[in-house]
Amino acid sequence: MQAAHDNFQETNCSLVEPRAKSCPMKKITAFTITFFALLFSTNFALAAVLPTAPAPANLNPQVELGVSPDGSSNFRKAVLNGEKLCWNLRCAQSGVETQVFGAQSLTRLGGDLLEDLTAQAKDLAQDEWPDSIMEGPYVSFFNITIQEITTISQNGKALGYRLVIQDPAWQIDGCHYEPREPATLAACKPGRFEQVIFISVSLREAFHDPQTEVQFLPR
Repeated sequence: MQAAHDNFQETNCSLVEPRAKSCPMKKITAFTITFFALLFSTNFALAAVLPTAPAPANLNPQVELGVSPDGSSNFRKAVLNGEKLCWNLRCAQSGVETQVFGAQSLTRLGGDLLEDLTAQAKDLAQDEWPDSIMEGPYVSFFNITIQEITTISQNGKALGYRLVIQDPAWQIDGCHYEPREPATLAACKPGRFEQVIFISVSLREAFHDPQTEVQFLPR
């Protein structure tokens, strides 16, 4: 009976007064559960009392993309406001600072930037010209070149670029042009398309000068 009682006490020591040598693991387990219960309750109480940290300001996409509260870009606003006083933005009253790079000095801006700006200009032309000037008697193959770049900044912060772009074009209403035979353009009036466009410094925004549309300039 004594042996049975000892065995019962060792295997069910949570039900009777445990002996020091009979239930060491049970004591450790109970201590561990109590410790983590206290830790959890303390963290929960702190979370309820401490205020939540505000989100960083730079997570606001409008701040990152330079967008004003009314939805228009700061770059576009600066251009439109400046052009009201100077059509080419090159006066002190325009509110922006400019630096002009002509055809002979474009390489000073770097080959990578020129390539990116040319690609953006071509995309804009392909998107807009078919629904504007090319609805008339003109043909162009979008071989865009940049003739002039004006850098635009405000209070020392770069905003974007003003580009004068050109593309070889032909007036075809006075000749017999066959689209499948490019050589027939030789009898048509040659010239070029020219337009002023603006591209933001992030290269995410491009738009044409709202005061001047693309025009055909005969040679």
